[in-house]
Amino acid sequence: MLPPEVAVHKDRHRVVAIVAPSPTDARAARQRALFADVRKACEERDLVVVPVQGKAFAVLLVGKDGGEKNRWTVPVEPRTVFSLIDAMPMRRAEMKRRRSGE
Repeated sequence: MLPPEVAVHKDRHRVVAIVAPSPTDARAARQRALFADVRKACEERDLVVVPVQGKAFAVLLVGKDGGEKNRWTVPVEPRTVFSLIDAMPMRRAEMKRRRSGE
């Protein structure tokens, strides 16, 4: 089951959920900083970054369908996340529609 802060995005956005035991967790702060520098690229992919309180640090990629697509236990570079997203069939269809002007 998705945490409420992630579930509200189902069918509208992809989510990078930054799970941490505390908002001051150094890994969570590092992960937020990495994504703060790539806002436009996130917007192009309908991607939002959401903090989630949890027991252990993790970064989750959640698709628009609400399914977990990948999980990391260390901060991850945005380009790694973008590569995974760009390989997804739904994202490929979105890019094709945008190129054709639909």
